[in-house]
Amino acid sequence: IIRAGDVLNVDVSAELGGYFADTGGTVVVPPTTPQKTRLCHAAHLALTAAMKSARAGQPINAIGTAIGRTAKAYGFKTIENLGSHGVGRALHEEPEHIAGYFDPADTRVLQEGMVITIEPFLSTKSRVVTEAADG
Repeated sequence: IIRAGDVLNVDVSAELGGYFADTGGTVVVPPTTPQKTRLCHAAHLALTAAMKSARAGQPINAIGTAIGRTAKAYGFKTIENLGSHGVGRALHEEPEHIAGYFDPADTRVLQEGMVITIEPFLSTKSRVVTEAADG
């Protein structure tokens, strides 16, 4: 049940002609609070910063660095088990899980022609989400 004051993330995927797209947006169901408004603003800024770092030849972990830096600057955390990913002929393809924080173990590099989502998942408290049995 969606209630007044909830932070609502709508994640939409679509397929057309054998190609997939994946996008989303976050809003606060009015009324909002300064913290919730700041959270949405920080997520938008994190997306913008990450897009600037996503270039062929650059390390994939630069995306997470940009997201994590923005989250921290606004006093938020990143969700560690949700992230960006490749998209194309399948909804999730290589490169799989692109962390929303700096992961020094991720040595992958963006290649020309890769198509990816950039999904900053910011939080006021949690670092991990769990999925209930009902999905």
